[in-house]
Amino acid sequence: MYLIEQVTEQSGNQLKDRVYLIDNGKIKFVNRDFAKWNQRRMNMSGLTLKGGLVVSEEQLLETTDSLTFFQRQEQLVNIGCTTAVVFAKLPYESRLEQVYKTSMKKMEFASIDYVLGLEISLQLLRPSVILTCKRKQIPALKVVIKDGDDPSTLAWLYIAQVQRNYRVVLMPHFVSKNEKERAWQQMVWRNETEKYAIAEHLYITEEKEWSKCALQKIGLYPEKGILMVGSDLDYFLYESKENQLVEDIENLDYHYKKPSIVVLRGQLLKINEQFLSRPGYGRAIYIKMPGRLLALGSS
Repeated sequence: MYLIEQVTEQSGNQLKDRVYLIDNGKIKFVNRDFAKWNQRRMNMSGLTLKGGLVVSEEQLLETTDSLTFFQRQEQLVNIGCTTAVVFAKLPYESRLEQVYKTSMKKMEFASIDYVLGLEISLQLLRPSVILTCKRKQIPALKVVIKDGDDPSTLAWLYIAQVQRNYRVVLMPHFVSKNEKERAWQQMVWRNETEKYAIAEHLYITEEKEWSKCALQKIGLYPEKGILMVGSDLDYFLYESKENQLVEDIENLDYHYKKPSIVVLRGQLLKINEQFLSRPGYGRAIYIKMPGRLLALGSS
């Protein structure tokens, strides 16, 4: 065990002085100070720390060779990503088993942690697909809603029934070029999902940070995307401004910085400009119960 001390944590729009007690890649204790600790310490004075990002990812599974697979991971790590929700394209329901096996096999060589989701058309949003997701512990479906699609035609009652025991998060992605049609599709989707209390969240585009609410819905919170007791030690570091106050929330510009250090479960993935590829270190995360802690901290 060791202590990370004298570091400034960025959490949302707040900066806080923090110390973290670390054991085997997990956070065991968080506070402002831990004066009584008399063992190994890691001083991070002058650095700002933020929890590793969870982002949506579509390109990794589309790569055709190990070099582009490596390069795409490097791009993700460069923005502070340590966990990706990887969406595999499913053209037909009959190919679900094949797509699942092929995708998981490819991701075995990942350096970052990952959760497998599926990208489907509106027509494939069926109770049978959700039941297979439950069996495979696939917690998220990106539902592409195109020109001419009518969400009201879906078997919403039966979808709600099969969702009861495993709340697969439906993530609509509206791509109609007709603004009026897109607005109507969004209204119908919202009405139906609210009527049947169906777990859903608007699709989060690639490289955008997943919010706490989205992480709670999918079942990754509090293991990922936050630094609290029980979380994985995933974070990135960037240099603090010399004149920046802990209370100052106006200059939180990490989005415009490349992190100098990126860490996944206590292991370095990046130092300055060097990406430290760790093929196979990335861990598949299987979600046993999406939304299990949705009420925790929902305020």
